[in-house]
Amino acid sequence: MDGFELNKIAGAVLSALLVISGGRVVRGMLWDKPKPEKPGWALPVTQLEPASRAGPAPAPFDPTQVVAMLPQADPDNGREIFRRCLQCHTAEKGGPHRIGPNLWGVVNRPKAAQPEFPYSEALKSHRGNWTFVDLAKYLHDP
Repeated sequence: MDGFELNKIAGAVLSALLVISGGRVVRGMLWDKPKPEKPGWALPVTQLEPASRAGPAPAPFDPTQVVAMLPQADPDNGREIFRRCLQCHTAEKGGPHRIGPNLWGVVNRPKAAQPEFPYSEALKSHRGNWTFVDLAKYLHDP
């Protein structure tokens, strides 16, 4: 047998395998599979008991407590925490806007008043200047 005969035999075997596997795919597409009695899967769910409250309900958020802690605040710790904010904001004087506005000098600045930043209608409806209390409320629940 020469090389040409081996190529013909290999081609015939590969063609037969292609026809068989292609036939299975076509058969699977044409004939419906039996539908399950109940759609979906049965997931093992354990019933959770409602948590009993051991003590009184937590006190509501009080922004004045946050403002009272400002004199003891650690700027280095705040700088580390503020890094999360730098994904959306800049904090240098004259810095560009990102997803959020530049925050340089935000305290005592009018709310929603940074030029060339598209504030939401909800934030535009707030009047006055940003105070420490306003910032504590907003950062707690924007």
